[in-house]
Amino acid sequence: MKKNTQIRIILTSLVNWFRVAVFSSKFTKKLEIKIIESRVRRLAMSPTGYIPIAKAILDHLFAKYGANLGSSVVFEIGTGRHLAVPLILRLFGVGRVVTADIEDILIRAQIVLMAESIAASEEILALARGYGLDIEEKLHLFKRLEATGDKFELLRLLGVDFHPECDLSNSDAVERVIPAKTDVAFSSNVLEHIPPDTLTLIFKNLVAINPGDFIQYHHVDLADHLSHSIPGLHPLNFYRYSSATWAILAGNRYMYTNRLTLNDYSSILESAVIDHKIDVLKKLDESEFQTARTFCADDFIGKEINVVRISIEIGH
Repeated sequence: MKKNTQIRIILTSLVNWFRVAVFSSKFTKKLEIKIIESRVRRLAMSPTGYIPIAKAILDHLFAKYGANLGSSVVFEIGTGRHLAVPLILRLFGVGRVVTADIEDILIRAQIVLMAESIAASEEILALARGYGLDIEEKLHLFKRLEATGDKFELLRLLGVDFHPECDLSNSDAVERVIPAKTDVAFSSNVLEHIPPDTLTLIFKNLVAINPGDFIQYHHVDLADHLSHSIPGLHPLNFYRYSSATWAILAGNRYMYTNRLTLNDYSSILESAVIDHKIDVLKKLDESEFQTARTFCADDFIGKEINVVRISIEIGH
């Protein structure tokens, strides 16, 4: 690894540990959101990466309900900042979307920007045509969200129920926030940020709370997330570090990833006796795979490290 890349990783780590120290109270967290909102318009935002999981959910719902999805209910695990998938689902007629997160990092300006990006997306229009839907009227609403009031007024207008500071590893919280007749629960680029023991509890709680015709879809990014922002960084760079070193670099709420592999997710679900199917969405090319084998720490030897994106289906 190049020296300047190493320096960037260390600097990123230091900045995020600094953020943990500074933005730890409710007041400073609000300040952090204000800072993020001030620079949102400089961000490039696209719904493209969220269309596959939205389509998987919609395919299931249209097969169940036919053309009218008004009675359908979808629950999102891990709200994040911009509601990409909930916005697509509501646009396509899903009756109720509920979303929950362990924190409140949902940002009004990013919701608006994502809605505008969805409204301008030819891929979204093509997807709607594939289902025989006319979404033009709803798209006009997406283009006018900037004039709406605060975040919670925006959520009411969009028809999305938001539950912040919700710990889904707690069975009482799951019973409180997940509607009884939920059709689908899903997550997108979320599970990799959850510690393994907590992840096991969440899987068990979700299966226990809503048996029957209830399905889960999860898309999981197994790559080092720093490789998405640091040019030239190997997609599996974080596998070179021991658990102790990785905890020092990334053991904070801004950088944490559990570094679980395809094998690990299979083991967690099998040990919890949960019926599931895992599909590989993306693999490393051969040269990247061979490079990764030269630097992987002992913890990852013998595991299927060439897989960098998967989908998990539970209750299929």
